[in-house]
Amino acid sequence: MIITDRFLYVHIPKTGGTFVAKTLQRIHEQRGDRVQIIRASESQKPSRLKRALLDLLRSDGVDPDRIPSREKCRRLRLESERVLAEHGDAPSQFARVYLANHDGIVTQHIKCYMIPERYLDRPILATTRNPYDRYVSQYEYRQWTQDDFLWKHRARRLYPHFPDLSFAEYVTLMNEIYSTRPDSGFGTDETPGFHTHQFIDFFFKNPADTFKSLTPNYITSGAYKRDMYNVHFIHTEHLNQELHRFLLSVGYERDEIDFILSAEKILPLRGRSTEQKWGKYYTLELKHYVRRKERLVFDLFPEYDV
Repeated sequence: MIITDRFLYVHIPKTGGTFVAKTLQRIHEQRGDRVQIIRASESQKPSRLKRALLDLLRSDGVDPDRIPSREKCRRLRLESERVLAEHGDAPSQFARVYLANHDGIVTQHIKCYMIPERYLDRPILATTRNPYDRYVSQYEYRQWTQDDFLWKHRARRLYPHFPDLSFAEYVTLMNEIYSTRPDSGFGTDETPGFHTHQFIDFFFKNPADTFKSLTPNYITSGAYKRDMYNVHFIHTEHLNQELHRFLLSVGYERDEIDFILSAEKILPLRGRSTEQKWGKYYTLELKHYVRRKERLVFDLFPEYDV
């Protein structure tokens, strides 16, 4: 998470967050602003034994322990207030903040419900990405092959040859492990998927309540929008132009941000080449599967529904 004196930036993984964070830091450093790096302690991280016991209690689908209840959201918000208070209590110009999530793991990917109340009067900026493209990016980045032993064990129950998965197998695996099963009104392949799960967890006020409310009508009626934080989304596909436009709208000077328009992308150290277009990874059947699973994301961002 980035805290500036004018807005907050929250970024979901694999949506261009590194570019935005480094660009904002560069702007504030060039101004001579006080720049803080704030990092929480990982002392609350669950033991391997506790995580193993929790894993035994979980069924395939979204892990109940990973859905933050109202009380967990409140505790994490209070913890974030404590951490920020230890570092000067309100970075007035620029701060990159790393907080512990409810697994006790320190991360830059802070959810909106973890933002202290006193900062919620500032605009929240976030990046979004085409779900088809994001699945490909996650697959080629291959962080999923590096996750903990217990996750790998669950993956091998579904695919004994893990991690040697095709792209279609990867997409199915992530939706088997992380998609929600909240309501019988959803068809077998229509239960909200992995990206929808992440999106709700990041941008909804009470994720646990939202998961309980998920029905086909809740999505198609647009009722879900009232349960979200007020977030301004910019698109990864047009990141330079839209970030530049947003910063102008909140009062940044043109001469200090015009470099953004021609700045090069920041690519991960591993992953696919620019020639590996996402469309080449999909059969028509797999594309329809992702469209059904991520219908909430496509409803909110119809420009990706191609």
